[in-house]
Amino acid sequence: MSTSPREFIENIESGLRSKGNQHVDKSPVAVLIKTPNSDSLHWITVTDLENNTQNECVVTFSSEGRQYKTSCHQLQTWSYNISRDYGRVASKITYLTIQLEVD
Repeated sequence: MSTSPREFIENIESGLRSKGNQHVDKSPVAVLIKTPNSDSLHWITVTDLENNTQNECVVTFSSEGRQYKTSCHQLQTWSYNISRDYGRVASKITYLTIQLEVD
């Protein structure tokens, strides 16, 4: 759980770049958002964070088989709206990383 928008992005970036104590090139992170213009909740898969030519944070994510880009600020807003509209049902900002162990 993240307590601030900055920590939210830092935690997603950390999840994308590492699994346990190992550094990886990319590893997807699931993020729960409040669907824009709707009251429903939806899981998306964040696959990358980068800075565009204006040095703004941009997130690449997948949803229902399609890939999209949006600003990190917009992703923070979609995720933070969960607690505003649903209270303690969900954390302030919610994301999920998966740690896989390979034998």
